[in-house]
Amino acid sequence: MNPLVPTGVDVLLASAVVLHTVLVLAALVALALSADKRRWPSTVLLVALFPFAGPVIALIALRRRRHHPLAEIARTAPHPT
Repeated sequence: MNPLVPTGVDVLLASAVVLHTVLVLAALVALALSADKRRWPSTVLLVALFPFAGPVIALIALRRRRHHPLAEIARTAPHPT
């Protein structure tokens, strides 16, 4: 076996690392662009603590919140002071 040629396991692990990095970056960018800043700590913890499921769940939750019928009302409503 040639040590310079990556094995199938090496390619699989490298692909998993790249996929995880893309998912984390996408989740963090979606979080930064979201209007609701109150959920930042919980979403960042979710992304950090659960390697693959966390970013996927965060992306789904952020997408659902953005397309929720009451989301536009919540964004345009005046903040109670």
